Amino acid sequence: MKILVKNSLAKTIDNIGEVLFFGRKIPASERKAVAEWRSNPTAIRF
Repeated sequence: MKILVKNSLAKTIDNIGEVLFFGRKIPASERKAVAEWRSNPTAIRF
């Protein structure tokens, strides 16, 4: 499952919540991608 949805913060958060709810682990590469995307305010397009 891909965690990051670049055009939707809400969907990204939902994906993270789903993974954690079912006790799965988020791969390090996905964690890094989400963190980098979220830390850049210009990356989020509305």
